[in-house]
Amino acid sequence: MLAEFGRVSSMSGLKYWSISDERWQVLVERSEAVTGPDHPEVRPDFTPAELQPGRDLYFRQRENRGSGDIVYRLHVLASGPDGFSVDLANASGIDFMFFRLFAPGDLRSVYFFQRLGGDEWGYWAVGGTHLGMTGVFGAHIGSFENRAMALYRHFAGVPDDQEPPAAIEE
Repeated sequence: MLAEFGRVSSMSGLKYWSISDERWQVLVERSEAVTGPDHPEVRPDFTPAELQPGRDLYFRQRENRGSGDIVYRLHVLASGPDGFSVDLANASGIDFMFFRLFAPGDLRSVYFFQRLGGDEWGYWAVGGTHLGMTGVFGAHIGSFENRAMALYRHFAGVPDDQEPPAAIEE
């Protein structure tokens, strides 16, 4: 399961339920592993050997609502045969049009995966933000829920638009 998390390029084309547009749409247009946060060069996806606790790895995504590429830091907190946890934070600023929505480090999520038995896994996600400009536009909790569910469906192998959305309104 952790190896799947390291295949960041597989998130290209990831869909989610857009509350504002009331339809399934692509959330991640492009996703690729990069060499670092400052002058990122594209590199192959992360190998299981690289996904070690305490190591910082970086990937870049083009998302549907952003004005440019966003570099994220992936940090494995813990890893073992029956589970792992991963901390993701934006390593670059996130802009929309002419507004800086999030400064580097303002958007953070921690994902917990625990083997429940056999091939069954539990998934928990905790996210937080420094409000920045989102305080002006609103918190959009439903959008965060739908994005977390999109990641769950991706890692669980569930088709993007098969399940009903987690939230249909803010």
